Amino acid sequence: MKTRIVRILLLAGIVTVALLAAYSLVSVPSPTASANNVYSLRAPSFVGVANAQGVGPQAFASFLDSEAGISAYFSTTGPIDLDAIRPAFRTIEVVSTTYIIGSVAVADYPESEDVHVYVHKNGWFLAYYLKADPTGKIFDWRRYTTTEIPTKLEKALSTVSALVGITPPAATYYDFRYPNATRLMLIAEDTNNGNDFQVNLPGTFTYYERSWSLGSIGGNCGYYGPGELGILTEHRFNSTGVATMKHLRDC
Repeated sequence: MKTRIVRILLLAGIVTVALLAAYSLVSVPSPTASANNVYSLRAPSFVGVANAQGVGPQAFASFLDSEAGISAYFSTTGPIDLDAIRPAFRTIEVVSTTYIIGSVAVADYPESEDVHVYVHKNGWFLAYYLKADPTGKIFDWRRYTTTEIPTKLEKALSTVSALVGITPPAATYYDFRYPNATRLMLIAEDTNNGNDFQVNLPGTFTYYERSWSLGSIGGNCGYYGPGELGILTEHRFNSTGVATMKHLRDC
């Protein structure tokens, strides 16, 4: 059996640099989240449900199919006071009597990292990045620890729901671009544990996306892998992208 190997080298500045590889893949369903940072991908219940009246979360599903990429969501008992959550949004894109959509700032990040959030008065909270954004963009470097891989999507959900006194449960993830993907795996390493690591990808899986995120605090950092893809960030906290086949090799 062939195994795809991704070998990443990290060149650090004066402080910690870390790397995330995010894989959307098909396999046997798993629990929503695990200690190994493998998340089950499951569509919100309103996706694929017809709604002739054009109201409710179902009416929003077709919009998400065209705009959203990776997402995280939860639902709770409504009604939700939409006026109370308005201050959480940096920009409000759409507002009605039943739902609100806008961009939410993530603490300690520039506006380019804002998360889109949809809230319906019935109790749905859904955070997402756009279809063109790599999955690796969800990784929250500012709150990364060696034992936890947090995401900006869950941070945005917490920011919004806190305004109505709700502590969100563990979010469920779903990628609107890849409805057949069943798992999301997050893998991280930093220069405190060495300057390189190797990821073995079983050849029996179908991979919909392999993306990366590189983060640093101050200084310059670089990353390269097979095919000598070069990335240089100058005094930027993080950059993201999608790994292509030239960054992989067969063994």
